[in-house]
Amino acid sequence: MDRKKEISKLSESEKNRILSEFIKNQITFRVNFYDKSHLPETHSIFDVKPLFNSFDKKIYLKQDDFSLEIKVSTEVMVQFHWNNELYLFKTLLMRDTTSLYFDTQFDLHHIQRRDNFRMSYPESIQSSVDIFFIENDKKFIFKGKIVDLSLTGLKAIFNEPLEDHLKIARTTNIKLSVFSMNKREFQAELVHKERVTSNKFSVNEEKFQYGFKFINISLEQEKSILSCNMELYRNFLSKVSTN
Repeated sequence: MDRKKEISKLSESEKNRILSEFIKNQITFRVNFYDKSHLPETHSIFDVKPLFNSFDKKIYLKQDDFSLEIKVSTEVMVQFHWNNELYLFKTLLMRDTTSLYFDTQFDLHHIQRRDNFRMSYPESIQSSVDIFFIENDKKFIFKGKIVDLSLTGLKAIFNEPLEDHLKIARTTNIKLSVFSMNKREFQAELVHKERVTSNKFSVNEEKFQYGFKFINISLEQEKSILSCNMELYRNFLSKVSTN
């Protein structure tokens, strides 16, 4: 899929128009943030509505017990839906003498609407996936890079083929690791494979891409996948915002 069609940064006038309609209609924000004061880091999600008297470079928020616990100047990833379209922005959650608010000095990005939140990433984004399984009492581990992740499965690129040990429709265990987050373990089935060629320093390099489907994931595992995706997206957003 063309990445320009998948994610796009809106102009300042488009951003202000959408946010104005959003506030007027009292649509809910979904807020994702990481508490780095705890080890390991904890990821939390909560919903909050804007107040009518927003703007003046601030989006004021209705407070609840959860949001009140967040420290001042916490970086958050915020998403909301408007007219069946998904929008995201990264900003700081701030507090003045009376209320919590978002600073509006951010880039608003439109994401192609999908029922299952799914994102694709270039190999340059830091991530890893470990494929590990046991065959004839011998343990095999292959390390790859996540290039596509959703609640139903993932695609990853490896420097070496897996075919000698892992066949299509075979079930295995995988571990996801994103930045400083702890590794998450899932059971998955290999459903797709292909060879891809990348060009690095004018040299063509053959790599191996595999698609895995998650099997019987729990609600906690779904939350872990969303955490990985949002952290990957946070990093990706910081890169595209500079372009």
